[in-house]
Amino acid sequence: MSRADGRYHMSDGRCRMPDGRRRTLEGGCRRVEGEARARLRAACVLSVVMCVFVPSPTSGSFVPARANGLEALGFNPAQLAYPHRPAFSCRVFDFDAGFDNNAFTFGQYNRYTGAYLDNRAKQDILASIPRGGLEVRAGASAAGVEFVTRNLGVTLKTEAAGAARMPQEVFDLALYGNRLNRTYQADADASGQVFARAGGSVASAFGSHFALGVGAYYLRGLYCAELQQAEARLVTTPDAVSSFGTVRYRTATGGAGKAFELGAAFWKDGWFVSAAARDILAAIEWTDGLEYHGHHFTLDEGNAYDIRSRGLFRAESQRGAGPEFVTRLPLRVNVGAARVLNPQVTCGAAVSAGFGSELQSGWRASGLIEVSALSRFVLALEPGYGSPDGPFLGAGLEASLGPMRLRGRFGYLGGAGAAARGARFGLGMSYAPSRPARDTRPYRI
Repeated sequence: MSRADGRYHMSDGRCRMPDGRRRTLEGGCRRVEGEARARLRAACVLSVVMCVFVPSPTSGSFVPARANGLEALGFNPAQLAYPHRPAFSCRVFDFDAGFDNNAFTFGQYNRYTGAYLDNRAKQDILASIPRGGLEVRAGASAAGVEFVTRNLGVTLKTEAAGAARMPQEVFDLALYGNRLNRTYQADADASGQVFARAGGSVASAFGSHFALGVGAYYLRGLYCAELQQAEARLVTTPDAVSSFGTVRYRTATGGAGKAFELGAAFWKDGWFVSAAARDILAAIEWTDGLEYHGHHFTLDEGNAYDIRSRGLFRAESQRGAGPEFVTRLPLRVNVGAARVLNPQVTCGAAVSAGFGSELQSGWRASGLIEVSALSRFVLALEPGYGSPDGPFLGAGLEASLGPMRLRGRFGYLGGAGAAARGARFGLGMSYAPSRPARDTRPYRI
């Protein structure tokens, strides 16, 4: 008996090794075969480990303070100078949208939509609305052109945002009707705009562990609608009813403005700390397609017969060219920290806050953990809490196929599953023909 690989030969019940040594069949040959099996098992285990846990070149892209390249554009321009940055990357497409409210959950929406509402259901709906009223917020963005080369990032994208507030008494009136001897008084607030953002960011390192970044953007207003006044009053008595209401709003179809951003970043020994202020002095001056709209009605006190016969209800509307006006975008402040635990796992925390009108203001704090797996996938989990959203839970997945990277992200706002009061989702694809630089030197201008 012999092996073709020359490891041993057996001819007389003994085992002759390639170096000429002899071992008994019961001892030497079994030990050699055992060693061969052990080496094979070790090779298999090593292959699996290498396949599953080889770090992806996109590691860190979901943790804001660790992100570089394209993902740094939305958080802090200083991170464009990070080590291991992509030499070049660009967006193929990217879309992001979200909505939330401060009252109703997905479970309530599914339970009550199209269903008969008894008193218990009506009470549940009214109890869910805060005393300040129902607030609804929505936003979306879509990238047209976005790329990063070395320490320079260029962006052209369209953004839309809107918010509205409606008082609780409106829902009380809709659910129960007007009750005798009760005065209903309500006011509302709403605004929304669509604009394009074009500009760029640049960063430079100072020393080996610190960088600064700046950015400037031109804002082109596409459409704006702003509710200036919305109030109404209704009184019902056993003998008569009276009411009045006024709605005034303005619209525009064109405008221009600017925005700036400034950021700083520090990194050392696997730690990354980042802070930035975005949309500094951001405002759009609306000058084109300006229109003013006004509607007013009055119902003088009277009963049903008087209303019909005496013409107690009067309504009028106005519409005309309006004056130029300015809308301001909320100032955004982003602060984050990240820790690279090993080449496969990165964790971090981030706080983002907006400072603007009552409907635009808010903050969010979150913790993040990101894991690279199978050399092609990056998985991320993000729990957190914010105001006015409350608790939220987000997740992300990125898959790499050669130079193409597909990213998906989803998050519940105000809770999770049926208890959530909103959601945010996005999908994007990017192209990065070259892997991140292997040197650890930050970029300097």
